[in-house]
Amino acid sequence: MLSYGAHLVRNNRIAGPDLLAFVIYQLTLGSILTDISQIYTALMTAAGASQSVFDYLDRKSTQRPNGTL
Repeated sequence: MLSYGAHLVRNNRIAGPDLLAFVIYQLTLGSILTDISQIYTALMTAAGASQSVFDYLDRKSTQRPNGTL
């Protein structure tokens, strides 16, 4: 893509600063999408962990209470 952008600049179809701005916007967008995917992964991991905790809390005891601590 960068080589095609350089080709467009050499043929005066776009300006050099416009290509630079596009590349910077693309890098920024890529970084944001990476952050979003990492946050989503962390949320799904936390949801799975919380489900395990709630499953543990909801379990029924297999021992019969004997009335003393």
